[in-house]
Amino acid sequence: MSFLIVALALVAAQHSVMATCPLPEADQSQDAFERGETCASPGPHRLETGEDDMTAMLQDSRRAVRSHSQTPTARNGGLPKQYTCGLKEKSKLLLMVSSSGVRGPDIKASLDELVSALPAADGSANYSKLNLLEIYDPCMLKSSFWNEADDDFNAETGMNYVKLGIKNMTHDLEDNFNYVGPDEEMMDGSWCYNEWTNSSITGGLKDLGFASHAQVSIMDHMMQPGEFEELVRADLGITGSASAEALMGKLQKRPVPSTLKRLIEEADVFAVCGGNPDLGAFVMRAFPAVAKLLKKKLEKGRAVYMGRS
Repeated sequence: MSFLIVALALVAAQHSVMATCPLPEADQSQDAFERGETCASPGPHRLETGEDDMTAMLQDSRRAVRSHSQTPTARNGGLPKQYTCGLKEKSKLLLMVSSSGVRGPDIKASLDELVSALPAADGSANYSKLNLLEIYDPCMLKSSFWNEADDDFNAETGMNYVKLGIKNMTHDLEDNFNYVGPDEEMMDGSWCYNEWTNSSITGGLKDLGFASHAQVSIMDHMMQPGEFEELVRADLGITGSASAEALMGKLQKRPVPSTLKRLIEEADVFAVCGGNPDLGAFVMRAFPAVAKLLKKKLEKGRAVYMGRS
């Protein structure tokens, strides 16, 4: 789910993006989703530039997509059916949404097709010519990402701040780990997959044969120490909206550091982890200079943008 919200926020200008799904139109309903049949989009959309249009689109997408990484559905007693939605040929945008990463031959074939369209791939799914950039910001409001006492912190196939190599953001968040606000505000539960694991195990990307890979948090490159804690406190409702607005105003003026800019410019595939959709969208809004770099590559069909719910 987070991937779709981030992708929509990123490409929400000057495009008619047509998402095609294997579910018949008559089945694109809440009943279908309750049965565990999920798809990244309920049908074709035109993404306009107006803020009201974008807000409506994001709300529609949240309704359409259900995050179900490890939760059985009530009706079928197992994991929901998994669908991959691609883009029609008239768009240069190479986007892929998958609920389970690259697990299964059909999903791998879909990624192969997108990768083959990249200039750097020379018409084939040759991953050895491509650079992968994994982006983990959507999972950074999870307690398990920061809290070493959390049962999921050391999940073998999970991601945490140590594995990601967080350098700039503070991880001194102990006062917030067990906080529960008056409206049940708390840090996110569960955990995020480490995308640099094998596809057969987690749907990860490690065994696809990329020439290189890097794992990053955009916020870690763009925030000053202490600002992330300020964001966490705002998300938990400990501080008011004025504090969050002031923080956003500061962040939107930040230039992109050369280290992050180089990673984005050299990447052929952007892989966004699952997690919190609002946090993913926040990152794109808070750092327009980063979003501009990503969008420039995507508009020209020079990179694949993919992720899991």
